[in-house]
Amino acid sequence: MLLGVAGLHHYRLVDSNHRLSCIPSPWRLSVHSVKPLAMGENVFRTSLLLIACLTLNGCGLTKIPESWHDNEINRLDTVGLSLEEARTKATRRGFKCSENIQFNRTIWDGGIERKVNTLQCYKKSLDLICPQTRYVIFNADSKSGKVLSAGGRITEFTCFSA
Repeated sequence: MLLGVAGLHHYRLVDSNHRLSCIPSPWRLSVHSVKPLAMGENVFRTSLLLIACLTLNGCGLTKIPESWHDNEINRLDTVGLSLEEARTKATRRGFKCSENIQFNRTIWDGGIERKVNTLQCYKKSLDLICPQTRYVIFNADSKSGKVLSAGGRITEFTCFSA
């Protein structure tokens, strides 16, 4: 005798004491209460523990490490290109670049003062818990216009900030 459907499981009357049984569910229902079997109890406890860990340590699971960001910058392979070519490569990889190039900035490279033109691009994560903004900065020689170096940084925000 079929009594009803709950979720994907069908319940039927088992005996004259009005106990219900679910086949092939790990849960056993009685008229008065739902009691999980031992396996269901362990799954429930493990699920709660996992949810608690994800809630408290969510940033550790979704955050991109600096080494990955450095590899992403190296894969752009922009040294020797013009700033416009570097902008195009970065845009193809999901970065948004500023419209303005900063001209004749002074940087110190190994104790040597250099004049460079700088282009900054960024990529924001879609994460709500611990959002990150990853930047890539292209430094190009102010005379030749060719990229001398590409570096980056990561800015992390607090939970639920934009």
